[in-house]
Amino acid sequence: MSCASSSQRCILAVGNTGNGKSFTATIFGAQNVKIGHTTKSETQTITVYDIKGGFYIDTPGLDDSDEDKNDDETVRLIYLKMVEKGIRNLTTILWFVMPDARAKGSYKRQARFIESLAKYHIGKNRNFTGLDINLRTT
Repeated sequence: MSCASSSQRCILAVGNTGNGKSFTATIFGAQNVKIGHTTKSETQTITVYDIKGGFYIDTPGLDDSDEDKNDDETVRLIYLKMVEKGIRNLTTILWFVMPDARAKGSYKRQARFIESLAKYHIGKNRNFTGLDINLRTT
């Protein structure tokens, strides 16, 4: 499984718990997705789903409801899962956020993570090339 082909899309979903990352996977055609219906995190591991034309990477929530989880560890596991699956290129990062002034620090950490993924896709003019970053507010 690799996103090396320019005809394949590879979508990474990141954001806080309970904002619809797993549900969105089903919209893209992912099968057998566990979807939570409470504020408690349902997604426990990074999962790569086959979708029409590529892959959808579903992730546990950053700033998770499980206090034992660490955002830095989740980010590390995302990178490891991408390497394990041979994913070298992302076509889209879906960032799921719910506006909340109290979560400002969490959003800054998430933005830094997204920026670290995107830095290899920035051209000389600092324009993104080949990578769409979509902001979804709920």
